Amino acid sequence: MEHAASREHVSSLPQESDQQLEEQIAEALACPCVGDLRSGPCGKSFEASFSCFLRHHTKNKEGSLDGDCMKKFQELQQCMTTHPEAFAEFASFQKGGAAERLADSVQQ
Repeated sequence: MEHAASREHVSSLPQESDQQLEEQIAEALACPCVGDLRSGPCGKSFEASFSCFLRHHTKNKEGSLDGDCMKKFQELQQCMTTHPEAFAEFASFQKGGAAERLADSVQQ
C-alpha cells in the first residue's frame, strides 16, 4: 500500500496546467504499487482520495487537506473498514487503534 513512489513522481514535477496535472495523476494511478488498491472493492474511493491528495500536494505543498479531500479519505476509510477481507494489513492496523489515532491527528 505504498504510495510514495507515485507521490514523489508528481511532486518532483514543476507546477503546470490543470490538464498536465491530471495527466500526471493518471500516470501516478497507473503505478503498479497502487494496482491492488485500484482493483479492489474500494477502488473508486481510493482513486478519488489519492487524486485529491496529489492535486492538493502539487498545488499547495503545505497545509491541511481541505474538507472535500477529508471527506474522500473518510469514505475510503469507511469502505476499507467495510471490506476488511481485502485489507488484511489494514485490519490489524485498525484493531490496534492506530487508525483512530491517525484520523484524529489528521483532523487536528
